[in-house]
Amino acid sequence: KLCAQQVFNQTFNYVDVEVTHYWHGDSKYRKYGERAMILSKHNYDPTEDLIKDHQGLWILKESKNELKNDILEYFKQRREDE
Repeated sequence: KLCAQQVFNQTFNYVDVEVTHYWHGDSKYRKYGERAMILSKHNYDPTEDLIKDHQGLWILKESKNELKNDILEYFKQRREDE
C-alpha cells in the first residue's frame, strides 16, 4: 500500500484527536443548488446586508426579513433532524 506522502509527494501533518460528524439528513433533501438561488433572488450582498449586533455577531439587517424567512424555510426543508 502506498501512503499519502508517496502518492502526493508531500509531507502531511495531522492532529491526533477524535472528530465527531453530525448527521446532515438524507442527501436527497440537502438542496445545495437552492442556497445560491435564495441569495440571488434577494440580491444578497454581505457588505450591505449584514450588521453586527451588540455582541459583535454578524446578523441580517431588518430590511432583509424575506431573505431570513427563505433561509429558515430552506433549512426546514433539508429535514436534518429526522
